[in-house]
Amino acid sequence: ALAAFQRVSGGDLRKTLNMLQSQVIMERAKLKLKPKEERNEDAQGRPKVTVTDQAIYSCVGELTPQQARDIVKKLLSSMDFGEMVNLPLGREGHNEEGGDEPSSTKALTHTSGNGHTTLASILPALHEAFSQIVFPSVAHRFRIANALATVELHFAQGSLDSEIEAGYLVSEIMLFRTEMVQQAVAAQKQAAQKAQ
Repeated sequence: ALAAFQRVSGGDLRKTLNMLQSQVIMERAKLKLKPKEERNEDAQGRPKVTVTDQAIYSCVGELTPQQARDIVKKLLSSMDFGEMVNLPLGREGHNEEGGDEPSSTKALTHTSGNGHTTLASILPALHEAFSQIVFPSVAHRFRIANALATVELHFAQGSLDSEIEAGYLVSEIMLFRTEMVQQAVAAQKQAAQKAQ
């Protein structure tokens, strides 16, 4: 959990303390709702609290690194535009009504609340996840970074429509993938012609 605090706070100790206090208060409130025999309490009757990485990221509305990698993997592998815009994410074990069913929210377009993230808030995690991928050339890396930066710029300029921005981002990535496939096919054809 310490690494998650450091990552989310960016080294700001005040932000870390605020997150820790929020987590402890929230977890204690959850424990108080449980029957007394199910509570994990110390000798003074205070609930013992365990803060997890997932809870930290959920508290501030950010994706875990694994969730960001899953989104990037889906963006780079799925051929269905609708499926890519409606990626199922959200806080595990909770649905929009607060129940315990897994959520099927639109990760790239959902508004904040109930532990879900907005497209604007997941852009830094997507930048980081894409930066860890080895692309065939710098131009390929630039194309993805430019698409992410364009969406970020639109939000900074006041865009409030996450669905349009998600659509733009997904379409840019699909065009990028199509161009990469076309380049690979052309390279294979050239290699086959040279071999003959």
